[in-house]
Amino acid sequence: MTQALHGVSRPETVHKHLKEHPDALRKGLETINESNIKFMKAGVEQGCPSFFYGIAGRGSYWSQFSEVELEECTLKYDKYVLESVDAAIKMLHICNTLDENPENDGGLMTDGWFKKYPVNILNW
Repeated sequence: MTQALHGVSRPETVHKHLKEHPDALRKGLETINESNIKFMKAGVEQGCPSFFYGIAGRGSYWSQFSEVELEECTLKYDKYVLESVDAAIKMLHICNTLDENPENDGGLMTDGWFKKYPVNILNW
C-alpha cells in the first residue's frame, strides 16, 4: 500500500479508487506484491539474509484508513509478501509523524495489532 500511495500514485487517488474502484485497486496491489516478492527472492538468492519492510510511508495512513481497511488493504498484502520470502530476519518498520501516528489513530501499538505481521523485529 505504501508503494501505491507514494510511488505509483498519490494518496488522494488511492483513497478515491478504494471507494470507487476497489477491485481495480486490489489488482494493482497484487501487481505491486508480485514485484516485491520477485525482488526480495532475488535478494535472498544473492545472499541477502534479511529485509527491512517499511509500511505507512511518511505516516500517511493511520488516520486515513479504518482498521478494517488496514486489514484488507495493507496487512493482507504485506503478510503475503513476507510469508512468500524465506529470509532469516524480517524487520517491519512502521512510519509515523506527529500528526499521523498508529497509536493516536486507532491505538494499534498498545492493542498489539502489529503482532499479526510475520516478522522477527518491529521498528517504530
